[in-house]
Amino acid sequence: MYKKSLAFHRSQIDRKPEVVVCRITNSAGLRIFSDRMPPGNIRLDILSVLHDGAYTYNGDQTYGDGFEDVLDYGGRVLSWGNLRETLTPDAGDLTLSQKTQEISTIQIILNNADKYFSKILGRENMISAVVELLIGFKDISRDEFLEQITGKVSKISLTDKKLALNIRAI
Repeated sequence: MYKKSLAFHRSQIDRKPEVVVCRITNSAGLRIFSDRMPPGNIRLDILSVLHDGAYTYNGDQTYGDGFEDVLDYGGRVLSWGNLRETLTPDAGDLTLSQKTQEISTIQIILNNADKYFSKILGRENMISAVVELLIGFKDISRDEFLEQITGKVSKISLTDKKLALNIRAI
């Protein structure tokens, strides 16, 4: 069951365009991708790189407070694929059907036309990277985004033009 924040609900009522982002965390760090450039509320502000938390502003707030270290972000998602979730009922027994549910899966296709992923896959492992699929709006905090699925990459397929990540819920 999803719990929407008031800000999320208001943005939905106002029919603002939704933002879907994919956060990929592997041993090297965090990358954030979307089908267009991720908004400022979900990605790293470049200026905050200079603010490592060593200094404070008027003693109240630490520079860079609330920001994450992001290796890269951009509009690299070509296809969000289809989220597959099932609950197989067995003879009307809800308890038994809970035991036989299928693990949620999704495949996300990323743009590799510039060989970006070909280069990083030579240095980093994407298998078992943690992927979060979040849905929200430009005008709300990242903490108020809805988490659609969190999973691990179980299979990758790399071509000259794209990288396909098969994700299995954890």
